[in-house]
Amino acid sequence: MPIFNGGAKSVDGDQVLYGPNNPRFRIPKYDWKLLLARFKYYGWLVFTKLVLGVVYLSIVADGLKYIIPSLGMKLSKVPLFGFLDGYQLTYRLDLASAMALFVLLAVFWLWDQALTLWIIGKDTKYVSDDPLFRVRRESSIYLLAIVVLSMDAILFFIALVQSNWDGSVFSFTALIATILYSSVLIFVTLVTIELRQKLSNVEGESSEKTV
Repeated sequence: MPIFNGGAKSVDGDQVLYGPNNPRFRIPKYDWKLLLARFKYYGWLVFTKLVLGVVYLSIVADGLKYIIPSLGMKLSKVPLFGFLDGYQLTYRLDLASAMALFVLLAVFWLWDQALTLWIIGKDTKYVSDDPLFRVRRESSIYLLAIVVLSMDAILFFIALVQSNWDGSVFSFTALIATILYSSVLIFVTLVTIELRQKLSNVEGESSEKTV
């Protein structure tokens, strides 16, 4: 039977250190700076994407239905999605909502990629160091950004005009709201990039300490 003796215990005649006296014993230390950086980044990411996503889907879906009326068909009428008709939260979903979701993902990603390339430039990391890959990827991102983000702003404008000024072709108020919407997207993306860079720096410092 082990006999405890101060900072050691006797097991079969051998003295074995235990607790703080054991060199293998370590009290876990948390890197609070790293935890705070992660909390800021991921908290901001989830909050902004959730809020902007709700606003975006409720507005842009109307613009898509105006441009392509067939997108107004209920999603539950599509094969394999009939179960959506049995739930209160999903029976109103239509093809425009599904399409708007994909556009939303493209908009978020393209704003992030385009602004990251513009701000960080040559320091941007890729899966390949091939110069040709870098040039083609950057060109593709900028081309897609110009097309998709322009169409996104137009869809937002059309949705505002049709929902608040039926029959109108132009509204100065809707134009101001569209500019504000695009500015908010840029602001959110810039803050996201800054928080991500700070997190990357803190992770680098933390890894150096543990080496």
